Amino acid sequence: PVGDAWEVSLTANPDLILHSGDGSHAALTGSYLAAAVFVGMLGEVNLSDESNAWIPEGIEASDGALLRAAAQQVLSAP
Repeated sequence: PVGDAWEVSLTANPDLILHSGDGSHAALTGSYLAAAVFVGMLGEVNLSDESNAWIPEGIEASDGALLRAAAQQVLSAP
């Protein structure tokens, strides 16, 4: 459901860039979003929990929260 999470994120936060400059590859934010989906699925982790709030250098804390929320929204959907 990584593609679904990207769609949710791009719709909710259109100013948050997920693609690199070439428009084909993921930027750091897009890679983080994809990783959040995998962590949420494989680790059965609630991404809304602040204990799961690690973000890499280069992503603002507020953007990380938005990306994790998009991933959690998709993973919580029926």
